[in-house]
Amino acid sequence: MKALVQEGSAEFLRQIGTERPSKQQPVNRLRAAFADQMSDCATGRRLIALIVASEEDASLKCWLEQMERNILPQLHEFLGRFGLHPTADGASLFHSSLVGIVLMRLGSDAKASSLRARKLALHAFDRLVSGVTPTAVTRARRRVKS
Repeated sequence: MKALVQEGSAEFLRQIGTERPSKQQPVNRLRAAFADQMSDCATGRRLIALIVASEEDASLKCWLEQMERNILPQLHEFLGRFGLHPTADGASLFHSSLVGIVLMRLGSDAKASSLRARKLALHAFDRLVSGVTPTAVTRARRRVKS
């Protein structure tokens, strides 16, 4: 089960490449790769299968906990290769959004579901890149009302 998740992650990295980009094009490729990954049911199926299997195998539960502890630092390091440096809250919101999109995508194999997942993933990525967090939005709303 771990191998499936690791292979899925490796495939994602192969899809976008991990070289240090020099122009905007690789960031756009990264954006598209996130959207492709989220619109594919295979990602969600692997995640759900691993979570279910971890209920039967304590070593998988430990591995999942370790993966969760490592995901945000790895996401920061990975995005940094593309010149993206999100806030801690921004990265956390992005990660949470992707998990939600993946799970929501599993509800239907319809093309509309795939398109919705893709659209939401693009929106999540754009929000991450823009640096907008709920806190910043709340502050901006307060200033407008004043």
